Amino acid sequence: MAAALVREAHLSDRLRKRLRRPVAGRGCGSLASEAMGWRRSRERRGCDTAYCDALVVLLTALDKWRRDPDRRR
Repeated sequence: MAAALVREAHLSDRLRKRLRRPVAGRGCGSLASEAMGWRRSRERRGCDTAYCDALVVLLTALDKWRRDPDRRR
């Protein structure tokens, strides 16, 4: 699902590749884990502005998808 959201977000190829990479220092490769951790902490530890903006776009798309009453469970 994350890959589909990244595609729909119209991000640059560089950011798309970066978002798919395993999360450095977190011991997992989950984009959702990184995004939710970033959202909860409100800290931008070592993230550049473009990457943080991409996470915001992705979180917004994920939130819309979660709230969509027509999505399959």
